[in-house]
Amino acid sequence: MPEIIKVDKVHKIYRVGETLVHALAGVSMQVARGEFVAITGPSGSGKSTLLNMLAGLEPVTAGEIIIGGQHIESMNENELVRFRRENIGFIFQSYNLIPTMTAEENVAISLMFRGESRSLRLEKARKMLALVGLSDRAQNKPSQMSGGQQQRVGIARALVVNPKIIFADEPTGNLDSKSGAEVIALIKKVVREQKQTVVMVTHDLALAQQADRIIYIKDGRIVKQETTTKD
Repeated sequence: MPEIIKVDKVHKIYRVGETLVHALAGVSMQVARGEFVAITGPSGSGKSTLLNMLAGLEPVTAGEIIIGGQHIESMNENELVRFRRENIGFIFQSYNLIPTMTAEENVAISLMFRGESRSLRLEKARKMLALVGLSDRAQNKPSQMSGGQQQRVGIARALVVNPKIIFADEPTGNLDSKSGAEVIALIKKVVREQKQTVVMVTHDLALAQQADRIIYIKDGRIVKQETTTKD
């Protein structure tokens, strides 16, 4: 499969007082189109920093990040905002749903910047909620849903923009093990049926093993990669 993400010798250095902290030290990796990749490692290993840089949320200190043929490390902030809006879907640990909005409205809000009518946005949102098994919850507000249901709304919100890539940051971190397993199964289903590319950060090795490939990171370096056994 052709690659959709290429990371080449990426460094990230923070200054903390007089000290330089090397959060990433020459990371190189590729992700194929339609692949589900998990990035895992201990706390402070650099995995979340790497995800943020892949999403254009943090600038690189050195190196290249090429997504869909575009060098995002050389984009300015306006270009990055446009790039994320047109290419990226996010699934967050904390759901980030708007409490005063229904599930349907929370999903549709991702489409607001595309100039589509409200009725079309809501129609697309309902289709995505059906995909994640929440048709009967379309009119519920977050407080009326379980954590697992709220995360499904988050997945629908990420999918509704038809992104090239979905970045998931500890997507099961706030869920019990049963709900977490259901969310990971849903992400796998999306990868297969929607032919989406997913890059997930998790500290949970059992969850990471649900991906097609695991990238292990420690002290800002990739120390191992392995392909998982398919179902």
